[in-house]
Amino acid sequence: MSAPINRAPFNALIDDNGTGTTGSVWNKAAIQNVVLDPIDLQLSVVGAFPFSLGQGLLISLPGGSYHNIAPGAATVWLFNPAAAITITGIVAEPTGRTHLMVNTTGYPITFPTQDTGSLAGNRFIGPGYTTFTLAVWRSVWILYDYGNWIILQP
Repeated sequence: MSAPINRAPFNALIDDNGTGTTGSVWNKAAIQNVVLDPIDLQLSVVGAFPFSLGQGLLISLPGGSYHNIAPGAATVWLFNPAAAITITGIVAEPTGRTHLMVNTTGYPITFPTQDTGSLAGNRFIGPGYTTFTLAVWRSVWILYDYGNWIILQP
């Protein structure tokens, strides 16, 4: 969690007594220094999280089955299938790597558990060791753990 915004400049402001002559001047410089700069600083800390939605990768696929796919290094994968698809595996990555998979269309995406269509180290293990279907307009995290992609319970 980031540190709280420094309120000292805000606390130094003086309220006007209603005459329009006694309070602190509230101009663009004051807004910049008291409000905008501290907010910008806090938002820059958000970039230190392990993912950024700005780094999402849009993956458009026609319907069908896909094996050993390599979507890329982006943390967020935005799947945009033209019809229902099945993905049996994703190319292995270092243990601990995570990705957020988002289904951005009206077609389901199925991830069979340990499907032999993909190499052993690229296969999925669904919740409860079952096939997992990513419903339309939903998302799920996956984790690569010592030889398998684990679909984390949504």
